[in-house]
Amino acid sequence: MKQTNIRTVLFFTIVCLVATFMLSACKAENYKVTFLSNGAVYAEVSVKKGETIKLPNEPTKKGYTFDCWVYADDTTVVFDGSGKITENITVTAKWTLKEIADDGGENYTDGLLFAPTAGGYRVSVGTAANEAEIVIPRTYNGEKVIEIDGSFKDCTRLIKLTIPFVGATLDGKSDAYFGYIFGASSYIYNSSSVAVSLREVIVTGGTSIAGWAFSGCGKLTSITLPAVTSIGYGAFEKCYSLASITLLEVVSIGSEAFAECRDLTSITLPESLISIGGFVFSFWTSSQTIYIKGRDSSPEGWDINWYSYCGANIVWNA
Repeated sequence: MKQTNIRTVLFFTIVCLVATFMLSACKAENYKVTFLSNGAVYAEVSVKKGETIKLPNEPTKKGYTFDCWVYADDTTVVFDGSGKITENITVTAKWTLKEIADDGGENYTDGLLFAPTAGGYRVSVGTAANEAEIVIPRTYNGEKVIEIDGSFKDCTRLIKLTIPFVGATLDGKSDAYFGYIFGASSYIYNSSSVAVSLREVIVTGGTSIAGWAFSGCGKLTSITLPAVTSIGYGAFEKCYSLASITLLEVVSIGSEAFAECRDLTSITLPESLISIGGFVFSFWTSSQTIYIKGRDSSPEGWDINWYSYCGANIVWNA
């Protein structure tokens, strides 16, 4: 009787040990695939060794179209989930910059006047002066818009404006401040010249924003710059009502670029940004919380004083 009990105990002991070993072996053969998007973990999926994986839902990024997942250590190789998983893998999202729908190439607001000039066209407001929304295209009749005159001073009802560049000319070499097309003779007169009704500006082309370009445009609440790579000294200083700004391709930002932007709460900064000047966020208030999207933190190489005189609370990668 005792011998039978001993055999039974030994049998169940062996069964438990084998089961424990098998469970441990199975657990050891589980691998993790980590999906990164916008510099953060988007999803983590556990999969058994040798099995394929179902991809997560496609991520989104403002101003971009999702292309595919690629290996983090070799972004030239696509990860489509069809191969068998035999190790822990980290992949990252690959993006393509969207075309700006508001521009549409040849699409523009009825009533604008286009005059041929050397190298392209010059635009005047014409009968579009009473419109609440105006779109100035990048091209007209297959040629570039290279000049915008000061006739937009008559736009007393304007709320949203889409322009191909900031200032008088595409090359940005003269009169490169925003208020010029509203009749201002200097950036000093931006505040008194820009339509007081204007709230939103989308700049569909150009690669740079000159120093003080939007300085004093105190009524603007939203600015989108999808193609701009550099922003000059004090470019948006005293834009008191600016609540959000989207920068999708910017590489450098000059000193004091956002000084005294007291209502600013949302900034989208791309991974391409490598240089930012001193005092860029100066004279913000302690009541502000600034949500910086697209970045985990400030990178090496930024001016150590970029945050000086900034009393606001900054939340990275919001």
